[in-house]
Amino acid sequence: MRLEFLQHSEHKNYAKYLYEDSFPLDERRVFEINFEMIETKNFDFFVVIDSSESPKPIGIISLWYFRDYIYIEHFAIDKKERLKGYGKDVIKNIIDGVKMPIIIEVEPPNDIISEKRIEFYKGLGFDLLNYHYTQPPYSKEKNPIELNIMVYDKNLLAIKPIDEIVKEIHRVVYEFGL
Repeated sequence: MRLEFLQHSEHKNYAKYLYEDSFPLDERRVFEINFEMIETKNFDFFVVIDSSESPKPIGIISLWYFRDYIYIEHFAIDKKERLKGYGKDVIKNIIDGVKMPIIIEVEPPNDIISEKRIEFYKGLGFDLLNYHYTQPPYSKEKNPIELNIMVYDKNLLAIKPIDEIVKEIHRVVYEFGL
């Protein structure tokens, strides 16, 4: 499994399809804006490629680089490729590669899918924070979303309080409507 930079990938259409298929309108921006952000922000968007004899795209992940942590904004493995360990491999590679605390947003545990997602991240060493969190809207036409925050390496919170992290993510990532 490897990560391929979106801007250099031959699988841009696949990435757009998976992004739009995996995330509801309120949980994403217009896909093409990702290319602009790659050029102007501390941001990368990757296509996940499997490592078989005939490599193919199987997922996407986008990362924001902050001084004290990494923020995973969007992560999806293709529905046809789930339950094969790819998601676990991607996150483990990110953890091993960045060697920094990691922040993610997840849906509250209101159904089996969201509960399984939280358990997936817990199994990789993330902690679910008891913190009321609202994701700002991606644009004026979209709605805010109630989510939860998970963190890999809670030592980050001794360096930077969660309120400060949230303000930084909101200011840099969401820019309240781009």
